[in-house]
Amino acid sequence: MSAVDRQTVIQDLAAQELVKIEKERVKEVWLTEKGYAFLRDECYPSGSDTVTLDLIKNYVHFLRRTLPQVGLQRSLNQAVLDQEAAEAAEKQEKVMDLPAKAWGELADQEILSIIQDLDRELGTHNEVPIYQLRRRLEPRLSRAELDQALYRLQQNDWIALRPLVQLQDYSPEEISTGLLENTGQPLFFIQVVTESD
Repeated sequence: MSAVDRQTVIQDLAAQELVKIEKERVKEVWLTEKGYAFLRDECYPSGSDTVTLDLIKNYVHFLRRTLPQVGLQRSLNQAVLDQEAAEAAEKQEKVMDLPAKAWGELADQEILSIIQDLDRELGTHNEVPIYQLRRRLEPRLSRAELDQALYRLQQNDWIALRPLVQLQDYSPEEISTGLLENTGQPLFFIQVVTESD
């Protein structure tokens, strides 16, 4: 390949972010992560050029360098996903395993614990949207049962219920999960009352 053709090919590859150019006058080129991914997953060369030992050597070097990293990264990603799925399933099982008679005084403690868990998981800074709690408890508690539980928790000063002010931040479906009040603004956020409150 001539030097002019080589420069054109390199410039095209750089425009696609498949290689990174160190200097404008190209002396050295190496593959970016995107370039490795392209070669590994999408590149299907064709033609009738001669394959040299240097080309095979470079290809083997490429495989040795990228495949262990890809496998390790996939293993790490899968491990994180498996851990998150197991934690979510365990929390859901905790809710589902409570006997029906437990949804009284004991249920209020469990619901309070679930609210605190949601706050930590979602990073809502002690303002958990009611729709998130409904989603977590939906198969176990009806809307009316959860509404009653929230009002009990509020009466016992374990939680405070706050109205939604910024309607544009939520979908109509999410807004409709709030507790309807005579003021017209739904109670939408749950705050756990701490001793300093």
